[in-house]
Amino acid sequence: MMRKLISLAIVLVMALFVVGCGEEQKQPNSTPDAVSTAEPNQADPTAQPQSQSTAASNREQETELKIMLEGMEEAMPVILHQGDRYSIYIPKEGWRMETDSDIGVYEEEWISTVNDDVKLKVVYLNGKNLQQAQEWLRADKNDYELVEDANGGLSGQDKEDHDYLDAHFYTLGNDTYVVMCKYPEEAAEGFGSRLNALADTFELDQ
Repeated sequence: MMRKLISLAIVLVMALFVVGCGEEQKQPNSTPDAVSTAEPNQADPTAQPQSQSTAASNREQETELKIMLEGMEEAMPVILHQGDRYSIYIPKEGWRMETDSDIGVYEEEWISTVNDDVKLKVVYLNGKNLQQAQEWLRADKNDYELVEDANGGLSGQDKEDHDYLDAHFYTLGNDTYVVMCKYPEEAAEGFGSRLNALADTFELDQ
């Protein structure tokens, strides 16, 4: 009789042990996986472009730009500047670079160390199409009498100082880049030709 009681007790203990293990396995995780409540990234209308493009350019880093001046060919040594989603050739020597920014506008400018009135500028207009970019330039440079050419560019002279301004427009999605050449009237033949030749090397990274 005693043996039967001992055997029954052992069976009951084992049964309780098995039931307890089963319940422990069935309990759900008390700390469920966290669910992200962060909003998806959205375009910031006031955002500035990065100083360097992530796209690797296949253009030569250094070369010579051939320019015709008064019937003579000039070879200008240039280096490639890789901006945000664009590249352009800049003279290797004799220019200094400056940057400026405002809401929706970011500028990179190169100024001749020989003549401070000679400037090449790339302006990034965030969220502006071609027409809006033209309107922005006319308002920003209202002291110039600007005329549109067949390609949508704007050119003209300052009403008082008679400096020249040539603007080339390039659109990428909902954004527009403006390449501006500014030079004095007396430097139109030399610097004007050089600046516009540099502006023509502007390329968007598609």
